[in-house]
Amino acid sequence: MHFYRFYPESFTVDMNGKRWPWEAVTLLPFINAEKLIEASRTLVDESLLTEEEKKLNVIGQSRVFTRSENNFVRTEILEDTRWGRLHNDAHVAFQPELSKDIELPGCCFPTLKDASINRLCRRKVFINVFGLRSRYRTALIETDNELPELPPANLLAQKFIGSTVYFRYPILHEGLVCAVTDSTTVYRGNEKPRKLSSSAQEKRPTLLARMYKELQVGEGKTGTGGWIVSVLVRATKILHLL
Repeated sequence: MHFYRFYPESFTVDMNGKRWPWEAVTLLPFINAEKLIEASRTLVDESLLTEEEKKLNVIGQSRVFTRSENNFVRTEILEDTRWGRLHNDAHVAFQPELSKDIELPGCCFPTLKDASINRLCRRKVFINVFGLRSRYRTALIETDNELPELPPANLLAQKFIGSTVYFRYPILHEGLVCAVTDSTTVYRGNEKPRKLSSSAQEKRPTLLARMYKELQVGEGKTGTGGWIVSVLVRATKILHLL
């Protein structure tokens, strides 16, 4: 078999979403893996390999993680489990399922049903992907125009400060709330509430606008961006997270 045709002198690169040629995907024809392995073995005398090295060239047994009745996780050889024997029974179909004691939705695995969604849309917002602006339309989630009115910041502070919350939907991060702020006052731990300075209050609209913008265009990190927060539901209270 002539392998040179798999390494052409000229080829196409896929620049989708990229700026520089070295970031692109090189489009080469798929190589025949079996022929490649067969050819490579003609170059090595397998009698010179140790038994451990020979095992590296053999496809091993498939193993799966299973949970016992006392909730301990263990590994088993696939063929020794009921999943490995399903192909022998034409009347049994594989049906993946969660344990009966699993609560949904999980705190770290939200669904769109957990959020107040108005609509889904696609438009160009130049979302920030790894520091570069996307040139294509982005699938966006827009929140409802109306949300329940939040309680005063002093009550939110009593409820949330010192507790754990999950943020950055949908790839959630765990954070500890250390302070709550509204348009005029900062509530931090057991400290006496502190009034924001006049300059801080003047900068607050700019801070909130930047937050809403980051929700839409992202922060250059995977899982950020893609949210349109309606003007009517932009919260006036901020949770400060550690």
